[in-house]
Amino acid sequence: MSSNEPALSVTSLERGYQANAALRHAHGKAVVGMRARSSFKPILDGALVPVLPCEKCRDGGLRAIGTVRKGGCIQRAHACDTCGTVQLYELPHDVIP
Repeated sequence: MSSNEPALSVTSLERGYQANAALRHAHGKAVVGMRARSSFKPILDGALVPVLPCEKCRDGGLRAIGTVRKGGCIQRAHACDTCGTVQLYELPHDVIP
């Protein structure tokens, strides 16, 4: 992360199976579209992933749903458990997805 990018405000950490359970019924267009991408890889059940605040609805948490390759780099996709918004976050080079 460069010095001019804002630091992510991590609400908590959870295991992949917890994020998957929270998003089990998330079937919005953005979530379905992300899961349908050819480069999508779901989060592993045992992976430790951050929960981020949703800036759109300010009510739910952005929970990790998987990773996608975009623009030559790997990004982690997070979906809001309340409004279904999907956000992509570039993974630092030293993080294994």
